[in-house]
Amino acid sequence: MSQSSVSADLAKTSGLLSHNTIYINTNAGFTGANGVTGGTGTDTNPYIIEGWNITITNFPHPFTNWSDAFCISFFETSEYVIIRNVSLSGGASAIKLLNVTNVKIRDSYVNSTYNNEAMHIESCTNIDIISNYIGGGGGGISIAGSADVNISGNYVTSGASRTKGAPYSMIISSLNWVYVADNDFSHGGNVSAYSCDNATVKNNIWSDQGIFYYDTQPNQYGNSIPSNGNILLVGIAVVAIGFISVGMVLFMRRKKNGRH
Repeated sequence: MSQSSVSADLAKTSGLLSHNTIYINTNAGFTGANGVTGGTGTDTNPYIIEGWNITITNFPHPFTNWSDAFCISFFETSEYVIIRNVSLSGGASAIKLLNVTNVKIRDSYVNSTYNNEAMHIESCTNIDIISNYIGGGGGGISIAGSADVNISGNYVTSGASRTKGAPYSMIISSLNWVYVADNDFSHGGNVSAYSCDNATVKNNIWSDQGIFYYDTQPNQYGNSIPSNGNILLVGIAVVAIGFISVGMVLFMRRKKNGRH
């Protein structure tokens, strides 16, 4: 799905079945009761979680149980899983992944109405986020300390309810091998990349708040230029090859990440 075809109406509740929040903290937790609709958890036949409408209308803050705070949350799992065609709304974050590998999230509506991000991902490996509508009260996507991450073809927004700092579309930090392509961030806040290695950033649409690179040297090309030219690079030694236009520097470097 291209970024132009991902809209706010993607995977709304029509035709989906209501389900309780899904919290899985062991590989044995991938069961029908926890929303699994098919698959065996292997690379060639991953578990499928699809067709659900999960909404959290209220949650305790501070919360003590993940199942109270997140629509879908995985902790310390390694099975192959695809989450697709779901509508997730409310909670501290709609999706929370911690110490998890091999998860793909695609073709879904993911929205947090609280002042956090819609997706919070930490210490994970082999994560795909593809062709989703993602909106958060305070931010869209937050990913930290992870590797082999693909963020492609998403429509990402951020609201104005963040209590500390400005709303943001995406923050990625301490990632290795990250591919960010064909996303539309133009309706949210800024995008920030902190201390990321082997990053490819291509064909994205930024908001006027732009993108900020801190100690990150991206392989970057084909991205839109914010009207205010807000492309900020901090703490990196770079050689610019190509062109400079409205404050944008296009860096050409041999691409090592073959994962699209």
